[in-house]
Amino acid sequence: MSGQTLYKITDDILEFDKLLNDIVDEDGNPRKPTDEEMKTLEAWCDQNLENFTNKIDSYCRYIRNLELAAKNTKSEYDNFKDEVNRLSKRKTAYENKARTVKGLLWYCLQRLGLDGYKTDYFSIKEQNTRPSVTIAVDADLSLVPDKYLKPRELDTTAIIDGIKAGELVQSDNPLHRGKIYMVGADGEPVEIKGVFCLSGKALYIR
Repeated sequence: MSGQTLYKITDDILEFDKLLNDIVDEDGNPRKPTDEEMKTLEAWCDQNLENFTNKIDSYCRYIRNLELAAKNTKSEYDNFKDEVNRLSKRKTAYENKARTVKGLLWYCLQRLGLDGYKTDYFSIKEQNTRPSVTIAVDADLSLVPDKYLKPRELDTTAIIDGIKAGELVQSDNPLHRGKIYMVGADGEPVEIKGVFCLSGKALYIR
């Protein structure tokens, strides 16, 4: 991976790796474990607490390998993103050209008093369609009045304030670190899935 060497993983961690490899989405990519899967992982940890300190090196090597895989995937993503942006701009350019030529064709038909025309190969005709709004990749939404926007951005400051005020809670379990929960009507915590707040203590591996 990018010229960096992976650490060799011991058999005991390979067993744990197999558990994680089963936690994938429909495309075969790693995903966040469900509550039941987390219980399975926690149970594995509980069963392997004996001589845990002798295995810390193995855990750290495994973590380093995962971090390296994430770093390399990020590099691939950045390269792919650049290519996607280039192709997206090219696609938009062709769409703009087609839209311009179609507008000119329509203009000429109207000038001739025609609402349609048929050739040996094509048939063109004006017809009513449902309104459809599209957004170009170079659109400047800052110029659009607020009444025509539907903002859906997370207010991170409000999240932190909610945690401080006790309106939102977090788990003390390191395996659920960062997860945020609302207190449900029955008093039970309800996870706000996909939203995390990392603060306080952290585990550093050097």
